[in-house]
Amino acid sequence: MSQITYRANLSAKSFPMVASNWGRTIIVPQYDNTFNRQLTSAEDVDKDAGIPQIYYCHNVLPHQQGFQSVGYTEIVTNTPDAYSYNQVFYIKDASDNRTYLSIKSDGSWYILNTTLNIWVFKVTRAVGNVTVATVNGITYIYLANVGCWTYNFSAGTFTSVTLTTLTAANILGISTSSGYLIAWTSNTVAWSSSVDPTDFTPSLVTGAGSGQVQGAAGPITICFQHLFGFIIYTTGNAVVALFSGNAKYPFNLREIPSTGGVSVSNLVAFESNSGNHYAYTTSGVQLVSVSQSQTVFPEVTDFIAGKLFED
Repeated sequence: MSQITYRANLSAKSFPMVASNWGRTIIVPQYDNTFNRQLTSAEDVDKDAGIPQIYYCHNVLPHQQGFQSVGYTEIVTNTPDAYSYNQVFYIKDASDNRTYLSIKSDGSWYILNTTLNIWVFKVTRAVGNVTVATVNGITYIYLANVGCWTYNFSAGTFTSVTLTTLTAANILGISTSSGYLIAWTSNTVAWSSSVDPTDFTPSLVTGAGSGQVQGAAGPITICFQHLFGFIIYTTGNAVVALFSGNAKYPFNLREIPSTGGVSVSNLVAFESNSGNHYAYTTSGVQLVSVSQSQTVFPEVTDFIAGKLFED
């Protein structure tokens, strides 16, 4: 059988989520006669440039050089009932001790023993959403509407922390930005003192303060750190809190145009060194920056909304 040489497009970062939604592939049997020399980036607009490309992938992610299969290696051997773990967090203390905290669906809290690579049960608390924030090298752990703790690595116990002037039963979660600890209720955001992250007593000297979110189109779902401050996601839109550098008024709030609402906190993907967030909003999958939002990866939005999985 004769061989046909052709060049395939590995720059397009999208491929069919469900193969039946795409047409048949066409390969022209001449050497590079469909090569588009304008295809110099991996932007989404180049995905249909007319070059043969990947038709279907499974457990594969795109990157700058092409595509990479993904998987995982199990390093913790005693994970009982792994599917009941709802949340896992990376935590540390001021002495740079580090480990992982896992929360099970029944409210059980486990700490990873990094020497033995086993999960160790610590305490059972109320079932609820947990958020963490690391300020000045210390990770603060907050259980919604209950309270705040840090982990004592020496004693192997959790230490209760009081957030001054805040009512624990009203606080839904915490975050961090520019050295401040951020806390929020359904309609209010508060930021701590620049000196003591647990002090939320309003002051023009320390910079601590709070207020309702102007421009919010619904109850607050989650606050996420951003390179230039933090973003407040509500059920109807998103509002950015830009760090001003002014100790008296550290954050300036304004609505981000064209951003949909977020129903639950785990629909936002966040990395501290990233300039943008990816969020699955009421407008689909969006790339959220401090100035605007744009809808990206429409195939992913259709795949999630269609509730059809191909294997």
